[in-house]
Amino acid sequence: MQPTSTDGNRASTASSPPAAPGPLHLAPATNIPRGVAYAAVAGACWGSMLLVPALLPDFNPLAITSARFMLYGLMSIFILAPLVRKLAPRVTRADLGALMYLGLTGSILYLVLMATGVQWAGMAITTLIIGMVPLAMPIMNRKQAGALPLRRLLGPMLTVCAGIVLINAHELLTAEEAARPVWRVLGGVAAAFAALVIWSHYAIRNAHYLQSGRFTALEWSSMSGVAVGIWSVLLWPLALWWQARSGQQLDAGRWQMFWLVNLAVSILASLFGNWMWNAATRLLPISLSGQMIVFETLFALSYSFIYLQRGPNWQELTAAALMIGGVCWAVQRHQPENH
Repeated sequence: MQPTSTDGNRASTASSPPAAPGPLHLAPATNIPRGVAYAAVAGACWGSMLLVPALLPDFNPLAITSARFMLYGLMSIFILAPLVRKLAPRVTRADLGALMYLGLTGSILYLVLMATGVQWAGMAITTLIIGMVPLAMPIMNRKQAGALPLRRLLGPMLTVCAGIVLINAHELLTAEEAARPVWRVLGGVAAAFAALVIWSHYAIRNAHYLQSGRFTALEWSSMSGVAVGIWSVLLWPLALWWQARSGQQLDAGRWQMFWLVNLAVSILASLFGNWMWNAATRLLPISLSGQMIVFETLFALSYSFIYLQRGPNWQELTAAALMIGGVCWAVQRHQPENH
C-alpha cells in the first residue's frame, strides 16, 4: 500500500496527544503517480467482489456481507495486536466514534442501500447512479482548503461519467420491463442516490483522518476492520434469520463454499484492497481520489468478461477508453502549472 518506512516515520513522530484532523491540503505532485498506482491496485482488488453474488446465488446479501466483514474484523484483530501499545496513546474517544460511524455508514449502510436499489429499481439504474462518485466527491468537497476549483475538473469528471453512462446504456435501453410498482422504482432510485451520497461522504471523512498523518494506512485500515467486524457480528443473527426465511435447504458443501469465498474476498478486497485505497487516499487530493473509483469498475468489467468467457464489444471498449481518459485528464489537471 505505501512504503513501510515512510508511514512508520510519520507515525513515530506522533509522540504527543493527537490533534483533531486539520484542513486538507493538496497532495504534493510527486505523490500523485504512486497514489494512482495504489488506487489501481485497490480497484483490482475491489473488482473481485462482482463475482461473489454469481458464486453464491443461494445466500442473501446481508449474510455474504456480514460473513466477509466478520472475517475481515478477525484478521484485523491479529494485525492490530502487536500495534496496540504504540496505538493506544494516539487513539482518542473521538477516533473510536469515527471508526464505528464510518464502518456503519461506509460499509454496512452503503451495501444495504445499494442492494435495495438493485432489487427495487434494477441493477443498471443503481450502477449508473452510484457510478457518479467521481462527480459527487469533488462537488461535496469543493469548500475544503486546497480543493481544486470545480471548473478545472469539469472536463475530466464529465468524461468519466460519460463512460459510466455508456457502459450501462445498453442494459438500460434493452432490459425487459419488470413488473415493478412506480413507488418501488422511485424508492430504489432514492436508495441508490442515498448510497451515492453516503459513500462519497464516507470517502471524504476517511481522507480527513488519513491525510492528518496521525495513522498509517495499515493502522487505520485495521482499526476500520475491527469496527465493521463488530457491526457484522451484531447483524449476523439477522442475516441467519433472513437466510432461514428464504426456505432454501443448503448442505454442508454449500456452506463450506460460502466461507471459502468470503475468506478469499475478505483477504483480497477488504484487507488488502482497503489498505491500498487508504494508502492512495493519503497521497492524493480528494478531488482526484474520487476519479480513482473508476478502476474498480474497469477491473470488475474485466473479471466479468473472464467469467462470461467473452470479449468486450465496441460500446464497452469506448466506455473504458472514456473512463481511463478522464482519469488521465484529472491527473494532468492536478499537476503544478509551469510558469
